[in-house]
Amino acid sequence: MKGTLTGLNHLFKGMKRTPFALVRTLDENALTLNPLKTANVRPLTKPADVGETGSATGAFRTYPRSHMNVQELAQLMAAYEVSPDIQLTQTAYRLDLARTWQIPRGARVLEIGCGQGDMTAVLADQVGPDGRVVGTDIALPGYGAPITVGDSARRLHDGPLGSRVDMRFETDVLTDDVGTGYDLVVLVHCSWYFASAGLLEQTLRKARELGSRLCFAEWDPMPAHTGQIPHLLAVLAQDRLAGDTDLNVRAPLTRATVLEALERTGWQVEEVSTVDTSALQDADWEVEIALQEAPDGLAKELLRQVAQERGNVPLPAYALTAR
Repeated sequence: MKGTLTGLNHLFKGMKRTPFALVRTLDENALTLNPLKTANVRPLTKPADVGETGSATGAFRTYPRSHMNVQELAQLMAAYEVSPDIQLTQTAYRLDLARTWQIPRGARVLEIGCGQGDMTAVLADQVGPDGRVVGTDIALPGYGAPITVGDSARRLHDGPLGSRVDMRFETDVLTDDVGTGYDLVVLVHCSWYFASAGLLEQTLRKARELGSRLCFAEWDPMPAHTGQIPHLLAVLAQDRLAGDTDLNVRAPLTRATVLEALERTGWQVEEVSTVDTSALQDADWEVEIALQEAPDGLAKELLRQVAQERGNVPLPAYALTAR
């Protein structure tokens, strides 16, 4: 590891890396939000706190105790043994996404870009014993350190949700047979790993053939306040890297670009939610990677001037559903 934060970044985020060539496609409206007229925008609450029973507490949303709680889900992940607090936060965020999307029990779910399985575990819990989650990722099972995505998948398969999960590495939905007839196709924080907007659009078009409903979540590169600017600068600095790279940020796309791609590929957006990301650690991870790895340039120079050593505020994110 190159440092504590960088190491954790590779553990919790880097495992999700999609090794496409670094090609960016952004138009002149890169930072202009232009949601489709069909989208109803509303805020999404913060991830649930972990109480004694695992239900949401305090100012957070409260849910009935009908599934595994955040603590139980986080403990299914191999990364929990390395940093339980970070795993709890990342799991809570994804659990709130799943609950907002109202994942039905008994559903057949295809997750594209499953990585180490943070979202896979949450989905498997939500679909119940009669449901099924197929997670796909083009990464090799040996990718990731100190815990590989293959190690993480084995731990999840060996746990209480293992019978509901099928994680397939070295699998590309554009070229490999992953089945059809899914109730849901899920992409969570993986679209920025694609080589271009065109490749993402191909995947969204293919997803239309594979399932009847789409659940999608990603960072929004439009800062909501000045405290999120370091995260944006870190993303822009990494975006200048050339050639293949182990870094996750390859083609950061705006919300408008994604919404337009959905419209072109036949998806009708039902609802767009603004996601509270304030508890997540991703901004610190991206800042450290950019300062260490990104080439010199204006974005990196500005980042040096404004970033904090710890406690950088993550960009906002958005979540949507489409049919």
